[in-house]
Amino acid sequence: MKESIKSILFLLLIFAIHADTDAIHADTDQKMLSDLYKTGKILLRPELVLDDQSMPKGVIFESPFDIEEDPRGNVYVLDYRANNIKIFSSEGKFINTIGRQGQGPGDFNGPFLLAVTKDRIYVWDFRNRRICVLTHDGEFIISKEIPKIRERIQNIKPLPNGDVIVEKEITYYEDLDRPQECKIELYSADLEYKKTIYSKNIWRTRYITKPGLRNIPQPYPPLVYWDVSPRGQIVLGYSEKYEIEIYDSQGTKISSFAHSYEPVKMAKADKDAFFKNIVSFSSDGQRKRGASDSIVKNTKFPDHKPAFQGLLVDSEGNILVCPYREKRTENYRYFDAFDPDGKFIGHVQIVGEANLPWRNSRIVDHSFWAIKMNSDESQVKIVRYQISSISGTK
Repeated sequence: MKESIKSILFLLLIFAIHADTDAIHADTDQKMLSDLYKTGKILLRPELVLDDQSMPKGVIFESPFDIEEDPRGNVYVLDYRANNIKIFSSEGKFINTIGRQGQGPGDFNGPFLLAVTKDRIYVWDFRNRRICVLTHDGEFIISKEIPKIRERIQNIKPLPNGDVIVEKEITYYEDLDRPQECKIELYSADLEYKKTIYSKNIWRTRYITKPGLRNIPQPYPPLVYWDVSPRGQIVLGYSEKYEIEIYDSQGTKISSFAHSYEPVKMAKADKDAFFKNIVSFSSDGQRKRGASDSIVKNTKFPDHKPAFQGLLVDSEGNILVCPYREKRTENYRYFDAFDPDGKFIGHVQIVGEANLPWRNSRIVDHSFWAIKMNSDESQVKIVRYQISSISGTK
């Protein structure tokens, strides 16, 4: 009898130890992102993969370009070449495909950018020159024409109050010595213009007219980077300096902060990589990588790189800024973290195969979606990554 009691007590003790261990792991999983940043390292761990096998026969990823989630956790993948949006549940189950190639209401022709709210989908339909608004079921609501060829939509993000922020870049072809103009504009849910929040001249590209009109991409230009916080604030910075500005949801500037940095000198490897990564298209649509002789001849490099190359606001409102690094292999592998008020949290190293989604997708809780493809771009996957601490992994 005593032996039985001892066995029961021993089993209860083991159960209690496991329960405590599970509680510790649960507490680790619930750590705030800001606490993870304070450790100086984060791990980006893949936890769910979507590929062609995740969809019905005959449906494939052709050229996914943007990813968004709705408040229920459903995932929307904008496929540029397929001219549609593929929708999955938060568990990765295929739900539906909406959109098709065409020019009619709800049709797409080269959809480039995606934004999703609780009841609407916004799409920059590049070749049709319009922003389309649809329901989550793909029903057409309204569209806004962008008729001027000189205007190009660079980004779209919704605000919690239903308004939409649109980044527009204007090229003044009638005056090629004039820089491009970046505008951050506020619109209603029905795409009625409200105001311009921010405007900045940039030199993303320059033009030469001999032997014909050609655009010359500018190496490492200062650009405008921005994101929307969970509180509906617009956080943006022009990377000529390490300065970040914060605007409220009505487009009024409420604060700003600066951070010290050491400008990174331009190296030969940077110049070689810049020319190698230039992509052009032949008259028959074939893609070619590498700069032409005229681009090489007419390109001038600055002495130093800009202060940073990316900005992101996570789901806690923390502001993440990606500075340039002296070692090229370290670019996008480190970032500076600030709290929602701009107080510096720490310098953070990214461990794992992925980088943060500085351009596409966004961080929701502790995870984000990213587009992954083979080196020859023959196979595409959509991967959800979990942000966790190094110490919390096996």
